[in-house]
Amino acid sequence: MKKGSTNRIIWMSFGPIGDTLLMLAFFDDLLRLEPDMRFTVLASTNVKIIRELSSAYPSIEVVQIPEILGMLPFLAKLFRYQSTVIVPGVARTYSSRLKYFFYLLSMRPGNLVVGFKEWTGMQGWLPFDKSYGYDFKMSIINNYRRLIPDFLPGKNLEPRPPRVNLNLHKPVDFPFKSGGYFVVHMFGTRARYSFPPKRWRSLLYELRRIFPGYRLVLTGAKKDEVIIKEITSGIEGILLFINRPVLEVASIIHDSALYIGVDTGITHLAAVQGIKSVVIGHNTDPMWLPRYNPNGVILTNNSRCLCKGDKVGSCTTYEDGKEYRRCTYDLTVEDVIMAIHDKLSSS
Repeated sequence: MKKGSTNRIIWMSFGPIGDTLLMLAFFDDLLRLEPDMRFTVLASTNVKIIRELSSAYPSIEVVQIPEILGMLPFLAKLFRYQSTVIVPGVARTYSSRLKYFFYLLSMRPGNLVVGFKEWTGMQGWLPFDKSYGYDFKMSIINNYRRLIPDFLPGKNLEPRPPRVNLNLHKPVDFPFKSGGYFVVHMFGTRARYSFPPKRWRSLLYELRRIFPGYRLVLTGAKKDEVIIKEITSGIEGILLFINRPVLEVASIIHDSALYIGVDTGITHLAAVQGIKSVVIGHNTDPMWLPRYNPNGVILTNNSRCLCKGDKVGSCTTYEDGKEYRRCTYDLTVEDVIMAIHDKLSSS
C-alpha cells in the first residue's frame, strides 16, 4: 500500500506566533498545489491564538491534545484516515507523552511520517519514513518546502515569498489613518536579541524628530508593559497598543507605513503580509529571521561578533548587567534611521 495521503496532513504545533505563521505559510503553499488538502494541527498550548491565525483557512482544524485519559478516543479519531504526519522538530524537546503520541501515529498502517530530527530528542526512537536535517543556511520556510516531494511527488512550487491569509480585525478605537504611522515592536521572548532600553528611547526620540508626519504605535506583551511605559515617558505622538488580540495587531501592521521590530513572532506577522519592515536582527539562529520578506531588511553588525550562525564563538556583551548579542548591540540609531529612509523611499 502506498504510504501517506496526498490530501490529509497531521502537524504538531508548539504555539508561538512565529512558528504558527511559518506553518501556515507552508500550508498556503500546499493548497496552491493541491486545493483539496485538509490539515489537522495538534497543539498543547496557545490553541486559541493558533485558531485565530488559522481562521481564514476552512481546511485547517486546530485541536487540543488531550490529557492521558482522553488520549485513546482522540487517537481513534485520527486513525480513521490515512495521513501524512509531519514532525517539524522546532522545539527543544518533546514530553514523554508527545513522544508516545507520535510513536502511535507512526504505527497506524498507511501513515507516512516525515520531518526534522534536530532539537526534538527524536533520534533513535521515532520510525521516520523520511527524516531531514535542517539546512541552517536556508530559511525555515524553505526547509519546510524540501518536504513537498515526499508526499506530493511531481508537484512543483513556483518561487514566491511566503504569504498567509489573515482575518484582519481592525480595532474600532484605533485613532490613526492608514499609512500615517509606524508600528514598533521592541521586545520578544529573549531580551538579548533586542536593544537596551536607553537605545530604544533614543531611537523613538529620533523617529519623532526626523519623521514628524508619522505617529508611532508600540505593540508588546503584557509582561513588557512597564518597561515600554518607562521608555516612552514624555515622548509625544506615541500610542501604546499593548496586550491586544493578535488579529488586531495584524490589522494595524497591515495599514502601517512601516514596521520596526526585533526577531519575534510579531515581526513574522509583518513579514507574511509583505509589509515594509526594518528588523533588528542577530546571528544566533539566522534561518528563523524573516529574510523571505522582499519588502524587509534585517540589520546586524558583525564587526565584533564571532558567532555567524554556527552557534560557536564569542557573541555576548553586557550593559547594566544584562546580556545582549553583539551583532545586535553594535547597531546604532543611525543605522536604523538610514534603513528607514531607504524603505520609505522604495516603491
